[in-house]
Amino acid sequence: MLESDRLLGILKDLENKRKISELSAKEFYKALLELLADLKDVLVHENIDEKQVRRQIPLLLAFIKSQIGELHARGH
Repeated sequence: MLESDRLLGILKDLENKRKISELSAKEFYKALLELLADLKDVLVHENIDEKQVRRQIPLLLAFIKSQIGELHARGH
């Protein structure tokens, strides 16, 4: 099985569980963060070319800056 298929399967399962209220918002959030960590592990070991890397950097920067800003706003 491809890693992308595995990760997408996990995401779809989480979304379905949230849709039927099997997961609270907080549980869903934590599960998404765990999925993100899993995705990070896959991406770190993936061999991608420089052009693809450059396209991903702005997305990562926007996400990281946003999350750090939210963390700061919550006093952490």
